[in-house]
Amino acid sequence: MAQSFYRLHYLFWDQAPQRLGDVVAAPLLALLRSEHACRDGGELCAIDADPWLGAQDGEAANPRFEAEGRDRVRVAYRFDLGEERSERSAQLLFVQERGCWRVADLISPGGGSLRRALAQFHRP
Repeated sequence: MAQSFYRLHYLFWDQAPQRLGDVVAAPLLALLRSEHACRDGGELCAIDADPWLGAQDGEAANPRFEAEGRDRVRVAYRFDLGEERSERSAQLLFVQERGCWRVADLISPGGGSLRRALAQFHRP
């Protein structure tokens, strides 16, 4: 599931939320809908950097996926930014909803929870 999500939905925060309903848990999906609506208004919203990288620039190369329990997968990769190269990792957290595993959160290399950041920004 983690590999498929990474490969098919790497830019999930830029995708229309209706495309994510089968792979993202309801609480995170609701927050992504709020983020999408905010961005459609031309605003700078909660997500200001690539959550996988914890950075605005650079790219992930050679991802490796390692289960860290029943509901957590570490995605380790080589971070490339020009001449800078280092090893980083993010974590995907999963929950079971209606009998299927879905992404519940993404923890950045710096330890920040995407779901928490979205909830704080889009708090009613």
